[in-house]
Amino acid sequence: MVRNKTQEFSGQVISKRAKNYTWAIAALAGAGLVALVARTLVAGGGLASGDSAWLLQWTIDFRASKPGVVLEVAPPWETAYARVYGQSLTHSGLRLQRLKVAQNSRAIVAVTKRAGAFTVTAEFNIHLSPRSRQSNVPRAAKLTADQRELFLRAEPSIPADSVEVESALAQLAGDADTAALTEAVYEYATRLRHDARGRIDDVVEVLRSRQGTALGRARAMTALCRAARIPARIVTGFLLEETYAAVPHHWVEVLEDGVWRPYDPRYGYAGDLPGKYVPVKRGGESVFSIDESASPQARYVITRASIPAAISSGIEKNVFDVLDLTRLPPDTRSALAVLLLLPVGALITTFARNVVGVRTYGTFSPTLLAMAAIYVDWLTAAVVVGVVTVIGIGGRALLPGLRLAHVPRLSIVFTLVAIGMVLGVSLMAYGDYVAAGLVVLLPIVILTNLVDRVYSVADEDGLRVALVRLAWTAVVGLVCFLVFLNGRLGDALVRYPELHLFTIALIVSIANYRGRRLSNLRMLHWLTEPAGRNPRTKAAARRAPVTEE
Repeated sequence: MVRNKTQEFSGQVISKRAKNYTWAIAALAGAGLVALVARTLVAGGGLASGDSAWLLQWTIDFRASKPGVVLEVAPPWETAYARVYGQSLTHSGLRLQRLKVAQNSRAIVAVTKRAGAFTVTAEFNIHLSPRSRQSNVPRAAKLTADQRELFLRAEPSIPADSVEVESALAQLAGDADTAALTEAVYEYATRLRHDARGRIDDVVEVLRSRQGTALGRARAMTALCRAARIPARIVTGFLLEETYAAVPHHWVEVLEDGVWRPYDPRYGYAGDLPGKYVPVKRGGESVFSIDESASPQARYVITRASIPAAISSGIEKNVFDVLDLTRLPPDTRSALAVLLLLPVGALITTFARNVVGVRTYGTFSPTLLAMAAIYVDWLTAAVVVGVVTVIGIGGRALLPGLRLAHVPRLSIVFTLVAIGMVLGVSLMAYGDYVAAGLVVLLPIVILTNLVDRVYSVADEDGLRVALVRLAWTAVVGLVCFLVFLNGRLGDALVRYPELHLFTIALIVSIANYRGRRLSNLRMLHWLTEPAGRNPRTKAAARRAPVTEE
């Protein structure tokens, strides 16, 4: 009778907890929905009259025949009317090497870590305003003699010393001074017919046929200026017009009185360009550069976008801007994206343990190992993890029967892991493979605890239990790796951090799950961890019912 009352009371407590859990889940999901709706409603609300926001997306596909193929991507330049307030680069299988900073080149450099096919996606958020920001008006260009000569010499695509160039220039020169000659060259280039078929871009052919593409006419004007000893360069960029099949546009900049002045023979603009012009590469004809043997193919998309209120000009700071992570610099947003992925990994691990019925070493070990595999060169990660595991576990085995407290034992394992990482990097250097500088991102503390916990479980429940749990940790880590691989999830969480209210709601739901685990099914009983020597492990194994679907 007492037992029945106890069971009845226990059932009431469980029912009450379940009701509380339901309310908590509903409240979290409701709060997340309200936050998403509120953010959507205010998105772009801070734009001043006439302002607009744009998203430039570049997708580059190529195939590398060997590791070490270098891809350089040029980001947009800010102008008097346009400023970049956000950017992201998805480059699975490549390693960012450095950021070139020069007068006419700021290329983001990525290097392939293996042979194979690759896809690189670059996205840039641009705020466009019809009001000029004087701070971005072209400044005086201080060129050295070598730099000046660079913009005067003939090139294969800009033959400033050909017969056709000399003949055309002879008709324009006369007694004109530099400014008048520049204007005459520009007028000549604007009178050339536009080649709508997009075939004529060779300077000689443009001057002979008196027609050419935007690139051909820009090349012709540059060649004529250089032949007249006027420094000139081609600029490659985009016009901010919504299209899913955008193509780069080309115009010319001429050095006049120490300032680079823009000229567009195609659309007839001189001295000042409309705000929708966004330069990407100054002194070059391509948005990106890579070995031609890689057979690169590029797609460009330009779409309108929303803009955070704090980005817009004329909008004062507001305390609610703290909740807008998109206002932060790109490097900071990238770090926050990694941090915001941790709860997603915890959700996957919770599902694996409470619904599937497999056990892992800790909640975040699979997540951090997956991140190490994504953000660190895979060969570096594999070698270092392998050496660390062997030395950590093997080193612990060299001390048989030694019973140490947790802190001294962890200190010994940490020391062995540190030595293992050093030896791993040295081993790759011996094999003529330079380890990535990001090797420090390997979660050394997690590896230390992982090695220690493997041995602790092996001591208590046997080596078989320890290895099975390690295997499931690796499997869950692989799932996290596949989820994180794209990179768009982290960007979405930075833009909408309130999505983690739904993450918490899901974790609470899974934690309160009282249904049948997959490992309880007879056909999937192999998912269950084998019973160990520890009495608690044996009892847990006995309590796990085996049913059949």
